[in-house]
Amino acid sequence: MKTCVLNPVLGTVLTTAAVYLSHFYGVAAPEFSVKSGEGFVLDASSSASPDGDSLSYLWFNYPEAGSWKSPITINSAENTSGVYVKSLGAEIHETAHFILKVMGKSKPTLTRYRRAIVAILPQMNGVTVIVGNLKKADVYGQSCRPTR
Repeated sequence: MKTCVLNPVLGTVLTTAAVYLSHFYGVAAPEFSVKSGEGFVLDASSSASPDGDSLSYLWFNYPEAGSWKSPITINSAENTSGVYVKSLGAEIHETAHFILKVMGKSKPTLTRYRRAIVAILPQMNGVTVIVGNLKKADVYGQSCRPTR
């Protein structure tokens, strides 16, 4: 989805950044699984501004959306396209949601968001336990903060 905004003062058209998480393309929220206590990388280095502008990144955990309600800290989450996250020890199947906020440098500033859903699979005696089916994510897509 490409979003354009006309800047009436400058008479130019601004476009929002194309935000991609590595290995995941399309509008559905990427969903993948990790073992309890295992680390993983969230990487948006493929993201780009159609205008060639540099981008600002902010990663954050969205605990209200997942079944894992405790906040998960992301070190070095600001102004980096990729972050390493270590999942916490889960005793049952949990989901954690992460949001990437990408902003361009143009005026007005246009912002895009991208969500990633991580299923945290418990382990018992070194064996990963999967109970039932993993739920497929609803289509979340990318959105743009309206500006004028």
